[in-house]
Amino acid sequence: MARFAVSTTGRNGGKLDRYHHNDAEAHVRGWDVGVVAVAEIDRASGKDVVRVYRTGGSHAPSKGELLVTLWADSPNPVFGDDLERFTAQGDA
Repeated sequence: MARFAVSTTGRNGGKLDRYHHNDAEAHVRGWDVGVVAVAEIDRASGKDVVRVYRTGGSHAPSKGELLVTLWADSPNPVFGDDLERFTAQGDA
């Protein structure tokens, strides 16, 4: 069974699902702005982690600024590159 899933739904209601075992990445974008969501297994804890990055959309699709990190075992998101504060609180 796959650990990660990527689902999209079009305007006409059509749905597309893709399943991945180790990680998954999706780029949702317009021409000039977008986000990349990366879901993977954290090497240290073995738990799921999702990171969301800003992109320049279709015109500049490479990953840019880290916007938020979501950890499976914590209710608190980490915004930006503020991982040091997050781990200092013992949430990671």
